[in-house]
Amino acid sequence: MNNNCKYLKQKLNRKLECKLTNKIITFKDCSNCIYKEYNCTFKNINNAIEQIPDVGKMVSNNHQINKSPVIKEKVHPKMEKNTKFSKNSAKYEKKTPKMSKKSNKLAKMERNRTSIITDDMNHCFVCGAKKEHIHEVCFGKNRLNSIKYGLVIPVCFDCHMKIHNDIILQDKHHRIAQKKFNEVYPSLDFVEIFKRNYLD
Repeated sequence: MNNNCKYLKQKLNRKLECKLTNKIITFKDCSNCIYKEYNCTFKNINNAIEQIPDVGKMVSNNHQINKSPVIKEKVHPKMEKNTKFSKNSAKYEKKTPKMSKKSNKLAKMERNRTSIITDDMNHCFVCGAKKEHIHEVCFGKNRLNSIKYGLVIPVCFDCHMKIHNDIILQDKHHRIAQKKFNEVYPSLDFVEIFKRNYLD
């Protein structure tokens, strides 16, 4: 069992912080806190035996097991809002944190994606099935440039997975995209923008 309170967190500057109060504290402050609570994990055999009473009978006398009680004390009012409490089991589960939202500019760019490679944005570019995704031909660090210059193709789910897992198919689409880019934007240099030449 962990000897420290589950709300105790060590910061990068090696100072201790209480997650309940959001204050820098010491071990002494933590041990005197009325809200401290210890983690109960199954990594420790003692806890596993406490959870399953019949196993304690099966353990031979050669093994000595120290059963230490699980200490639970008052819960801070702030934590009650941030956790779900089940009355049947005295167990707290934290809610999953929300992911940060996309910026409005990026969301607008993704909604308004157009392609210079194909005019049919309703069917898969590879197999002709119904479009499920829009694939940026130059993905990764060049994803935004692909969206900006129209180097996107509509694909179905299966073809999208094939493209991401097949380097030869990726290179084929990169070459098609670079040729089309050079036709549509003759004044711009593909290599300068995307930092790579796929035609050589």
